[in-house]
Amino acid sequence: MSVTGRSERLKSRGEWPGPVEFSAGWARAHVRPWNEDLPAAALRLERGGARFLNLCAQAVSAWTKDVFSPATLPGSGRVWREAGFEEWGQLLLFEHLLTDLKVPEALVTENDLLDVIVLNRIDRDSFPPAWRLGPIGLAESVSATSRSAIHTVAADGEVAGFAVTGVSLGVGYLQRLAVDPKYRGRGLGRSLVRASLTWARRRRAISVLVNTQPDNDQAAALYRGEGFTDVAAGLQIWRFNPATRN
Repeated sequence: MSVTGRSERLKSRGEWPGPVEFSAGWARAHVRPWNEDLPAAALRLERGGARFLNLCAQAVSAWTKDVFSPATLPGSGRVWREAGFEEWGQLLLFEHLLTDLKVPEALVTENDLLDVIVLNRIDRDSFPPAWRLGPIGLAESVSATSRSAIHTVAADGEVAGFAVTGVSLGVGYLQRLAVDPKYRGRGLGRSLVRASLTWARRRRAISVLVNTQPDNDQAAALYRGEGFTDVAAGLQIWRFNPATRN
């Protein structure tokens, strides 16, 4: 596919509803379905400016109802706004400076391979439709950083929870944490957090970041209880307005 009539020629590789990569010269962006439940897309800008991002969003708007940005720091919102996106929602952001780490209380296993079927089942049961990652999103959470790990905990003979952790340029990211609702209250999430923090510090991360939706009081209490502190600015998610043209 190409979009002409401007100074850029937008090219794409891949086929929707699978992952698609957009390019225009040096600029690059990636899009995937938001998840299996909502007719929406997650558009990630790798490099490029607002005009290129606007072209990508226009193309994706022909495929699905809504186009959303990743969670971005407030200082990174300008390019999305200039590309025709409007602020849609906010997320809480927490940081752990990797001091006074604690030992997991439950047995936590590090896995080399992504069992997307099992992890997606837990993810679907753990989050409301708008916040589920889906199989493609889960795979992306593992590949988003140069180094990553999947930790799991078991209960009653089955996988009961998991965490995806990554490290890039000295910063750790707790990309996803989910515990099957029927196994909550056993400290499994706490053990996964502790194992993830230890893993990140052993990879020379200075700190670990994690985010959650504003109404997820249980997750926020877990992170604060494990030594995370609130980052006041939080994160923003942007939604494309198809009526906007750059």
